[in-house]
Amino acid sequence: MLGDIDDTFIMEARKASVRYTPVRNVLRGAAAACALVLVCVGAVWGIRTWRAKGTDAVGTDALPLLSWQENTGEYVTLPVVTYRGAYYEILNMSDTAALDRHGLPHAITGKMVGEQVVQVRSDGGDVFTLYEYADYSGVNQMAVLIAARDGQDDDKTYSYAIFCNFIRQNTALCDTAQKMFGIIGVYGAEDITRVQVGETVVDAKRFYDLLCGADAKGEDGYQYDVFFKMNEKQQQALCIELADTAQEVHITTKHGFCACGLTYEPKIGYVDWACNHYKLAEPLL
Repeated sequence: MLGDIDDTFIMEARKASVRYTPVRNVLRGAAAACALVLVCVGAVWGIRTWRAKGTDAVGTDALPLLSWQENTGEYVTLPVVTYRGAYYEILNMSDTAALDRHGLPHAITGKMVGEQVVQVRSDGGDVFTLYEYADYSGVNQMAVLIAARDGQDDDKTYSYAIFCNFIRQNTALCDTAQKMFGIIGVYGAEDITRVQVGETVVDAKRFYDLLCGADAKGEDGYQYDVFFKMNEKQQQALCIELADTAQEVHITTKHGFCACGLTYEPKIGYVDWACNHYKLAEPLL
């Protein structure tokens, strides 16, 4: 059964997949082993945001989010806040590689800071004020916000707050691909300028149509479809294979934003996006 998978093996599987990206983010906390499997094989790329429990109440802590650092061989805690029923990661402005991955400027000027929307508390206890990102006119405000840590002087230092995933207690539920596309300001294939899967650039319209027409599943449905009727050894072997063959997906919009928290799993024909799993009708590559 999924719940019988050994946690030590899962941690090794996580590290095995680090070869694809310098940052490997994983859940920390008392989660069931079956949930940890999804951390390995669900969305291998980008922000690891699945949590067993969570809250969207302003002023409360989210569960800690860890990032596996390949260069140091250690896990570090990422700052995460909740807003409008979703988790957001506060990007480190000195991590220019992360900014480039999302197509974001390296500096935030005053004219980029829009209206104040809310004050929230991070998983580490810091209070942030969130603002609209004025530069992204036409982009859904769920995608990117501007964050300033409270307690700073008037000359505030701003960071980006990037959408990770919606907070969901019922792991049987999922979001449609259309809803996820809407978050990044994509309402049709014409709003996409580039889709890259691994090292391959694919047709944007075909990708959009495949994802919107896919069989959408939550965590429960995904696990049932992929791991059902497998013994522990088979589950472990597949977990490793999926991590080893997973390919990062980058979607660049006409507004310049790049969504890079997606994974294509060619072995099983799934695209994973923010705790949602989309079973494609045909291979993507």
